[in-house]
Amino acid sequence: MAYLRYHDRIRSLLLIFFLIGVWIPIEARGADMPSQNIQKTIQNHVPPAGPSLKPANGASSLEIQTYTDIQKAILNRLKTSNGSIKSAKGAVPLRERFYGERQLQPAWIRDKMISDQAQKLIQVLKEADREGLNPLDYRVDQVESLLAQVKQRLNGGNSISVETWADLDMMLTDAFFAYGTHVSKGRLDPGKWFYQWIPYRRSVDLVQVLNESLDKKDVESALKSLPPRYPAYAQLRTELANYRRIAADGGWATILEKTTLKKGSNGHAVTLLKHRLVISSDLDAVALGVNDHFDGRLQGALQRFQERHGLKANGAMDEETRKALNFSIEKRIRQIEWNMERWRWLPDELGPRYVMVNIPDYRLFVVENQITIMSMKTVVGKSAQPTPVFMDNMSYLELNPTWNLPNSIVAEEMIPKVKKNPDYLTKKHIRIYSNWSTNAKEIDPKTIDWAKVNPKKFPYRMIQDTGVNPLGRIKFMFPNQFDVYLHDTTQKSLFQRSKRMYSHGCIRVERPYDLGEWVLRDDPSWSKTRLLTEIKKGKRQVVNLPKPIPVYVIYLTAWFDTRGHIHFRDDIYDYDKSLEKVLKMSNSPSGKG
Repeated sequence: MAYLRYHDRIRSLLLIFFLIGVWIPIEARGADMPSQNIQKTIQNHVPPAGPSLKPANGASSLEIQTYTDIQKAILNRLKTSNGSIKSAKGAVPLRERFYGERQLQPAWIRDKMISDQAQKLIQVLKEADREGLNPLDYRVDQVESLLAQVKQRLNGGNSISVETWADLDMMLTDAFFAYGTHVSKGRLDPGKWFYQWIPYRRSVDLVQVLNESLDKKDVESALKSLPPRYPAYAQLRTELANYRRIAADGGWATILEKTTLKKGSNGHAVTLLKHRLVISSDLDAVALGVNDHFDGRLQGALQRFQERHGLKANGAMDEETRKALNFSIEKRIRQIEWNMERWRWLPDELGPRYVMVNIPDYRLFVVENQITIMSMKTVVGKSAQPTPVFMDNMSYLELNPTWNLPNSIVAEEMIPKVKKNPDYLTKKHIRIYSNWSTNAKEIDPKTIDWAKVNPKKFPYRMIQDTGVNPLGRIKFMFPNQFDVYLHDTTQKSLFQRSKRMYSHGCIRVERPYDLGEWVLRDDPSWSKTRLLTEIKKGKRQVVNLPKPIPVYVIYLTAWFDTRGHIHFRDDIYDYDKSLEKVLKMSNSPSGKG
């Protein structure tokens, strides 16, 4: 009779399991509900429970029954979100696919014990701060608390429920996916949070990474391979540890306001300045024991500091320099972390040959085989009209370009000026066309009743002639949704300023002819001499490039130069502040994403 009752229970269990897998309708997907793919996987691949399942590797039927009970507990959590731990944000769809593909088998539990790979995972998560991340985001404290409870019960000779084992296994899996996503792709999608920011998200199959790392029993190496591989990222990671050591040692003292120091100055403020520059490695520590005199060595050290912070390198401590010196160590640490995050928004490879513009640095770099072969100053968009962050391919140049005035400039600047002075457009060599088509007819501005014109509904197009418009003599085209490009300028004097936010979004370059020579290098019919000759003719001309050249417009406020020195820049568009707010708004335990 006991034998019959046992098999009655087995048949009932099989019937219930069949109904769960086949007949329960799939509900609309929520944040923690399984997808249709995992439903199909569960239906097709979950093994039946009971003694009909043959033991593997000499294991007893009881051990096999316990194993399948864990599978059922995992299934229950995937379907109903049961369990003691809420899934980490972003881990749910990856977790569903992962357990579906492995037929609900646990990943981290073996023979009623946590595997050594789980211990490796926990160790990497505990060290997440090395990557500018926070271990609390991956619930390491909760994992270790549950693990401690499990070990305590086992040591006391008590059994552990399959529900607890399932909780622990899924917590570890969630942590792997959450950490893997954050360290490889970033804690957030900037395209959803920042105006005019198009991310270049990396493509990483974390389910495949986890499966392969479990097969190879090397989860640690798999996780350590996920961060960006750029040397610049590794440098920031090293400097992050250095700045944290500085913070642990007390940071640096504040230099009082309205303190102006220069060569020849004396006093306690000079001593404070020396200590500050020693901490940031701009001044040799030997200088501390000399005196409180501002000498030539201190002047050189201050110039190095100013260069690294994008300031006028005059070797004197003015107000701007004092603010940079007093910028707290805690904020510098956060700044490094934010810029590590931005490197995760870039693709795996930038290519062997490309142009990069760093907006806060007001500078353009020409790179070949990871070596900067040319750089030049730039002028970028005003804070009200910021230069967008994006990537596209440069495909042609335009010599002696005309300028199609953007609607915003027409509405906000041109029309008000024409209403005051009807001859304004003629004096500025600006023509009006009936529409934006290529065959549009030119219109005499005197035939328009400007008093009745609505700036927001202006139906015409304005074009300024070559040679007199802000684009100068050459523009570099990489067609994009923002209608932003690189170009020459008629306002050369702006390059002498340290802060260069004067454009309507486009990027003005300091040495356009040198850049033009480089981008045309692969075309033997073009030389710098021919380029200058064609420009002198004054005729508009389009020159196609032999090969497209990637152009990356990025926003970094902390990075390393080619000599291995860290640089910091002002957050000119308040993107650092915005990033901090967005991360705090997230649902992570640390408030960091």
